[in-house]
Amino acid sequence: MKLRHVCDLEFLPVNVLKEGGDDAGYGRVRGERLNGKLRWRSALGSPSEDVTDLAGHAVITTDDGAEVLLTVKLMTLPRMHRGDNAGQLVLLAFATNDERYRWLTELHAVSEGPLRSPAGTVRFEVFAPEKELGG
Repeated sequence: MKLRHVCDLEFLPVNVLKEGGDDAGYGRVRGERLNGKLRWRSALGSPSEDVTDLAGHAVITTDDGAEVLLTVKLMTLPRMHRGDNAGQLVLLAFATNDERYRWLTELHAVSEGPLRSPAGTVRFEVFAPEKELGG
């Protein structure tokens, strides 16, 4: 399966997540067909000693005024046979009633992120199967 870049998501945290708590913030979306600002909220859990589970939701307000709901599911899993490094599984789903962005609702989007910057910004590079993007 060939993946193609959809967008980059930048989340600016307002405080540090604590297990069982939630966090909120703002950020930016940048891509070829999707650009705008976002407001987000997430909750962190730990179903077992080796697994971290994060569920997040954001409202993206595109530069042309559309609203898109984003759901992010991130799990940190132990990697077998690779030392102490944990692997991360990130699944993303979009929803909107705006016809201009209806294509997002059909995507099975993934990320290998998050990537962290020294300034504390969390960034995801989002990809989807090329055939779902019309390629």
